[in-house]
Amino acid sequence: MTEKKTRFGPSTLVIELNDLTRRVAAGEYPDELENLAALIEERFKLTDDQQSGVRNLASQKDQASRLRELVLDAARSDGATQFVVVQRPDRANGRFVHELRWETPANGSPPARADAGTQVHTIGIAHCDSDCRNWGWGKV
Repeated sequence: MTEKKTRFGPSTLVIELNDLTRRVAAGEYPDELENLAALIEERFKLTDDQQSGVRNLASQKDQASRLRELVLDAARSDGATQFVVVQRPDRANGRFVHELRWETPANGSPPARADAGTQVHTIGIAHCDSDCRNWGWGKV
């Protein structure tokens, strides 16, 4: 029986990354940690453009390795660090982009409500256009 794949998008990617982080924190070392592009291709229904973008991203081994290290760091944080996605306008053209971020509170405790004034350290990991066809590493 073939498992139905989920439609790909930034929010579903964040769910997968946070789930992977929880699994590592529980003592697993999933194969997907070594090949995050394969994880995406296996779990999600991708358009041709999305698949091409994900493969292009994965071909940049130093950045893919950095993402794996961020997953491992998040797993060691006891829940204080998490992956989030933010939608915002691109400064260059005003179109909306999705930005994958790694966030941890400055004091190292689990994330509090946004209005509680908790300072958060953010690392921009990757970004994509509104349809997640075109990907890039880092912030836009």
